[in-house]
Amino acid sequence: MPIEYHCIKEAGDLPKLGFSEPFKAGIIADIAVDPDRQTQVAEWLYSSGCRYTCAWGVEASSWELASDFAYLEASNFEDTPDSQFCLTTCHEGEPLREMFYFLKYLSGYYDGSFNNDVVLIHISDFERTDLIQEYEMIDHG
Repeated sequence: MPIEYHCIKEAGDLPKLGFSEPFKAGIIADIAVDPDRQTQVAEWLYSSGCRYTCAWGVEASSWELASDFAYLEASNFEDTPDSQFCLTTCHEGEPLREMFYFLKYLSGYYDGSFNNDVVLIHISDFERTDLIQEYEMIDHG
């Protein structure tokens, strides 16, 4: 299962992702950012091919809403083919490992058409590449 990690700060360019759609994203928000930055990140994820977003941490519910609106705006608030739909979940108040478990084992499309590519988006002033290992260590048991 390929995993990418990106630390996203309050300002700055957003990187090119190495996955084709559809992929899943886990947003780990350690700091609050401006709503415009949330919108920018959510639109970048959707336009890059993210079709399932799990949000955790500071302002997790607003990250979920930003992701919902990124999809709705991209679709002009109209019905889209299932392959363009973006599912979102909010894991506010849960331990990070529970969001990781959900992202790893319970997220995806009902028809099984989802690949297992995952990008961890860490909203923080400091990188924590150890989050990749934390995610990989989550087991199904």
